Amino acid sequence: MDLAAQDTNYRASAGISWVVQETGVQVIDEVARRSETLAYPAAAAWELILRGHTPHRAASLLGCILGVEAEAAQTQIERLLRDWVACGWIVAMAFTREACADHG
Repeated sequence: MDLAAQDTNYRASAGISWVVQETGVQVIDEVARRSETLAYPAAAAWELILRGHTPHRAASLLGCILGVEAEAAQTQIERLLRDWVACGWIVAMAFTREACADHG
């Protein structure tokens, strides 16, 4: 599975909520009854991905934020996505032309 496919979007899994705090993003897993704080720059990546940016676009924006090349930011985004999918925090959203045709 290519986690960083150019046109893939992600959403939070069922039972996952988050709160932006001064120290980062607090991810709350209501199913597992635990939470974890994502510090910067992972917190910025979380917000970018869950605001609907594709991994490619999120890496471009994160690169600008961090002042690094897009390739370095892409590597970081890919690692974070693998971790978050493995934790069950996020899932890829399916996108098909048929699904769009069904909605007008």
